Amino acid sequence: MWLLSLGKRLDQYAGWLVPVLTAAGTLMLTAVGAAWWWFIPGAAAVGAVVFLEIVRRQTRGAFERDVEAAATKRVIDLAARHSLLADTFAEITAVAADMADMAKPARISAFKELVNQAVTAIAWVVHEDVPGLRAVVYEVNDDEDGLSVVRWNSRGHRLAPNPFVPGTERASKALSLLGRGGSLFVDDIARAPADKWEGSGVGYNTFITSVIASPTGSYGLLTVDAPLTDDLTEDDENDLRLIAGILAMVFAEYRR
Repeated sequence: MWLLSLGKRLDQYAGWLVPVLTAAGTLMLTAVGAAWWWFIPGAAAVGAVVFLEIVRRQTRGAFERDVEAAATKRVIDLAARHSLLADTFAEITAVAADMADMAKPARISAFKELVNQAVTAIAWVVHEDVPGLRAVVYEVNDDEDGLSVVRWNSRGHRLAPNPFVPGTERASKALSLLGRGGSLFVDDIARAPADKWEGSGVGYNTFITSVIASPTGSYGLLTVDAPLTDDLTEDDENDLRLIAGILAMVFAEYRR
C-alpha cells in the first residue's frame, strides 16, 4: 500500500525527475576518472532512476489491475441488476397484457394494483440499497392542466408527494416535460438551474422523472427521488425509462 502511494506521488514529478537524475548520474560517473569520489553520488543518482522506474511500473500495473477489476465488477453488477429488473417486472407486464381481455371494472382494479406493485418494486427491490428512496406515479388529470398522485412508496419515512396543482409553475414545468417526452435527471438539486426543475426538494437532493407515454397519448410521470446526490445514476435513468414504458401499456389499457 505504501509503495502504491509513493508511486502515485513520484509519478507526478517523473516527467522531469528521471531525465535530470539520468543526466546528473551520467555526468558524475564520467567524472570518476578525475576524482574517484564522484562515483558515490553518480551511483546514487543512477540507483534513484532505477528505483523510480520500478516503483512507477508497479504503480501503473496495480492501477491497471484496479481499473480492470472495477470495470469487470460494474459489468457483473449491471447484468445482475438488469436480470433483477426483468424478473421483477415480468409479472406486471404479463398482467398488463391480459388487461386487453378484461371488462372496464376489472381493468381499473388491475391498473391500481399494477401501479402499486411497480412503485413498491422500485423502492424495495430495484433500489433496495438506497435508504430513503421514493417512487411516485403521477397521472394527468381530465383537463390536462395538472397531475395527481396515483400511487407512491418509499424506503424509510418520507412525506407523501404533492400533486402538480393546475395553474402553478410546478405543474407548467411538469406538463412541458410531458409534451417533450423522454426523461429528466437532476443529480444535484442544490446546483441545478432554477429553470431545470420545480419541486419542494424536501427530503431529496436528486431525482429522475420519466414520461409515461405511448404513440397514442401521454398519461403521466414516473418519478424517483433520493436524499443524497450520488444515490441515482444514468443507469437508473435508463431503467426508469424502461419501467415507464411498461406503465404506459398499463395506462393505455386502463384508459381504453
